[in-house]
Amino acid sequence: MKNEKTGEIPTEEEEKLRKANIKKLEKQIIVMFVVLGLILLSFLAAYEIFKPKPYFKYEGLNVYRAKVPDSSQEFFLIPISGGGEKSQVVIRNDPRKLNVSIEIGNLLDGINKVWITVPPELSSEAIIAGNDLGMFTSRISLDTEFGLTNSSTGFPEVTCANATKETRVFLTTIGNETKVYGEGECIIVQGKNYDELLKAADALVMHWLLELK
Repeated sequence: MKNEKTGEIPTEEEEKLRKANIKKLEKQIIVMFVVLGLILLSFLAAYEIFKPKPYFKYEGLNVYRAKVPDSSQEFFLIPISGGGEKSQVVIRNDPRKLNVSIEIGNLLDGINKVWITVPPELSSEAIIAGNDLGMFTSRISLDTEFGLTNSSTGFPEVTCANATKETRVFLTTIGNETKVYGEGECIIVQGKNYDELLKAADALVMHWLLELK
């Protein structure tokens, strides 16, 4: 396979190294998803034990400040109920400070399945935003799976081209502007850097939550 930048054909050793690096990255991504999921699940369980600080109102929602035990990281909890069951949505940023452009029209309507995907060349920090979004879509009972935009091994390869009216693809990525926008049936969650990407994901969660009210 030619190098896209130089047009040169890599040597056998270079190709083996490239494949090894891809496998290593994909293993790191899988481990990151598992670890992040366990952290958030532990945090949600701790919510029942460690009472959060008093809540404030945001667009009619009760928003609680809380911290994971033995951590300085602050989270914001929003109690929700669906199907008769009580649960909580967790975001990392104060919703009152999320000033992110969201232009997705009615793309949140009619979804049966969600794919969340990330370019493999990005830092593993980019996965956190996708994982947070996936925790939310799972919490509102949507079938949620994760992929990579380019995968040469067994990890699912998912791009915006896979999006349909029933199966929505969410691409978390880095760009020159922090925003959430639609491209066909795909929703791109974009940040200027990794912190901004987390804000974009939180902004989409809050927008979606208000749509469900």
